[in-house]
Amino acid sequence: MTLLRKAALAAIVLCAILNIGCGETFRPITTPILTGGADPQALKHAAVLFTAGPGAPGAILNIDISGDTNVGQTEVGHDPVNFGFYGNAQRLYVANKADSTISSYFTFLPSLGLPATTSLPANSAPTFAFSNSATAIFVTLSGTNQLGRIDPALNALTQTVGVGTNPIAISGTSDGKKIYVVNQGSNTVSVVNTADFVVSSTVTVGVAPIWIVANADTSRMYVVNKGGNSVSVINTSTDSVVATVAVGTAPNFAVLDARLLRVYVTNSTDNRLSIINADPAAGAAFNTQTFVTVGSNPVSVAPLPDGTRVYVANAGSDSVTAINTLNNTVIGTIALDTSVNGVIAHVSPVSIGAAPNSSKVIVAVQGTDPVTATAPDASGVVDIATNTNSIILTNPAPVTTCPAGVTGICRMRPVLVAITP
Repeated sequence: MTLLRKAALAAIVLCAILNIGCGETFRPITTPILTGGADPQALKHAAVLFTAGPGAPGAILNIDISGDTNVGQTEVGHDPVNFGFYGNAQRLYVANKADSTISSYFTFLPSLGLPATTSLPANSAPTFAFSNSATAIFVTLSGTNQLGRIDPALNALTQTVGVGTNPIAISGTSDGKKIYVVNQGSNTVSVVNTADFVVSSTVTVGVAPIWIVANADTSRMYVVNKGGNSVSVINTSTDSVVATVAVGTAPNFAVLDARLLRVYVTNSTDNRLSIINADPAAGAAFNTQTFVTVGSNPVSVAPLPDGTRVYVANAGSDSVTAINTLNNTVIGTIALDTSVNGVIAHVSPVSIGAAPNSSKVIVAVQGTDPVTATAPDASGVVDIATNTNSIILTNPAPVTTCPAGVTGICRMRPVLVAITP
């Protein structure tokens, strides 16, 4: 059997294994091997997005969480800024802002071949990919102030609808009927009905909204307003703001703790974490908050799935803060700076995620020192064991071409880490 026939057979087998359509054109370069014959959905990966700037392709590293090993690197489009999972995390969709494309590939088989590419209209500048549907991926088109809908069977943009100015983030209801689009430039959230793909409501929120997260039953949407130092709480039954929670200064990120029914918000310039009660059954305590002081310039946060701790990535102090969720007290600070060739390498965390079994957290870090022949770029991915709060491994970032005049090893810069559910 020729190599070409083997490659074609591998692609057919893959479609059968994943039980999805294979309308995309792939160029397999190797026969996929499923470790131990396991179902790909049983695997747990950390997908880490890297950028080399608007003029070059980016990449995603897939890290097998159980073995802390790099299991594949996939090249994506120019200046990737965000990605989302689709189909029980079987596929991954990347928003490439600079070249107005979406890259997608099989999450658990990153080395299969080149990813599929969905071309968007010129200057679309996609910034966010999200799916709460079996038949669609939704993408913010910040350059044209639209929300786009991609058909995963075709890997093609099939619909667009105008929203507010500079849409940058998305969430949605668990029944798949509504999409909520954060419009940073117009201080609003557009509510889009997925059935007819029209804007059914426009909700005014705080100044410069930057992020959105739903509570556990998606009855509420929590919108982080960076310029307003607040979180707007939207009731998804009425699509109206039912509470405004004053948080710290310049909040920039939020995540749901599904076990404890809390929303954690990082406040980047007053070095605090806001802990908001997101349980509608909590009575008077619903939407109240507690503050915890963390490190300098917190930018990302990851609760452990077992509910015991929450970890905060502090970009300004090159550290991660561990918090006991029982009493909301700091129980440890993990310094991320390391020694490279006998020289201290300073790294700034930009994103953090927790392993599904709560055994570790995965931190994307950027090297912040000047790069020389003896002090190469330290950007990469750091794994921290939660039982000891100590670093157990570092995976280096993909290498990229150094700027003129730089003689060391230059690496891509991490953007985001997300864990497969």
